[in-house]
Amino acid sequence: MGRLARLRSYNEYREYCSYPKVTEFNQISGNPIVQDALCRLYSGDVNKIELYVGLFAEDVRANSALSPLIGRMVGIDAFSQALTNPLLSEHVFNEFTFSAEGWKILQDTNSLSKVVHRNLGNDDGHYFVSMTQRDWDRT
Repeated sequence: MGRLARLRSYNEYREYCSYPKVTEFNQISGNPIVQDALCRLYSGDVNKIELYVGLFAEDVRANSALSPLIGRMVGIDAFSQALTNPLLSEHVFNEFTFSAEGWKILQDTNSLSKVVHRNLGNDDGHYFVSMTQRDWDRT
């Protein structure tokens, strides 16, 4: 699919996202099976690795669902779009748009946990809500 769309290589995308280009297969994955497969598929040349293959071959970061390059790409996209969201406009994000009660709820909401619990209805359970894994070793 990447070839059909004529996408740039995995290494070119790494460079574009301010990561250094990889020079060895073990810089993509610590798994020897993945390293060997990439080496065979791309005739020993890391610069031939296609974007999609490289994205899915990369080791996932600790406490993350994403590998480094896709994480950065998602982050770049998310933050470049967040500040252009019309909801952030002073002409939209105000008490008159949301009602006095809605505005108070927005002002009192300071965590993802509050959003989740508010939308559970009559469920009085307490749920751990976080963007990182819970550290089970702490009490």
